[in-house]
Amino acid sequence: MVACLLWSRVVTLVPRADADGLSGPERDRLGELLEAWAWAWPLLGEGIVGSDDALADAARIESERLMRSGAPVPTEAGRTLVRDGSVDIEAFVRDVIRGGVHPGICLPIDGALSACAAAWGVPMARSSGGGLAQQSAEARAKPFSRVLLPSLRSPDAEVLMEARGWFTEPASRLEAALAALSTDAEVCDGAEVSRMLAPIATELRDVAADHRTLLDPASGTRLVLVRADLSVCDAESPVGVVERLARRSTGRRGLKDAPAATDQALDVVRPVLTLTVSPTRIDL
Repeated sequence: MVACLLWSRVVTLVPRADADGLSGPERDRLGELLEAWAWAWPLLGEGIVGSDDALADAARIESERLMRSGAPVPTEAGRTLVRDGSVDIEAFVRDVIRGGVHPGICLPIDGALSACAAAWGVPMARSSGGGLAQQSAEARAKPFSRVLLPSLRSPDAEVLMEARGWFTEPASRLEAALAALSTDAEVCDGAEVSRMLAPIATELRDVAADHRTLLDPASGTRLVLVRADLSVCDAESPVGVVERLARRSTGRRGLKDAPAATDQALDVVRPVLTLTVSPTRIDL
């Protein structure tokens, strides 16, 4: 939500919104996702949130590598992200709705997002805790700074689009600062970054405080603050994640041919600047 509120553009893996060519169960799952993401569709229509062909290709490649590796990947009824050479819409949507719990689906997506963020030199935003991919990334993260940023609780599409306009100027400075940090994420100095971001974060919070009374309390939507940790997250392939988890749970040695970070879909190994947002909300 922080990224959708403050970033000029957000790139993620988005399933197509039409049901042409989908099976009955896939249509049902797509309908569930469309309903759950109703607040975001105007952002997709305006091009604020969107996908990218390179991202979809990377997710497909990561999924196929994971399945070929022989790594012990638990799946739901054998479902994986890719089926017959293309993304399995029903499996993807089902896992998104459940919060990313199946390694064969969520890990290739997360690996593709990380690889593309590193390749494009942009920060990656994620929520804290939750699914397996988030937990794995947090275990590898090296935090170096923390900021309090505004967010929206239970927004509808109209309110979200309006609220984006309130934060335009300070949000653009925050986005530019994080983009600059992304180019040398591995050498970020925590104290220096905190000093640089502090006045921007303060202005964002001031704007939120000035506009909180514009929201209708009866709607349930309100402006809140959330803790966002900045960290450097080392790259790791989905195969590496599964093997590491298997060794932790069983003590077995990893597969000899398990790809390391250098074998990711886009062959990117540079650490990624990550903004991890806590689910805890602080009232203004």
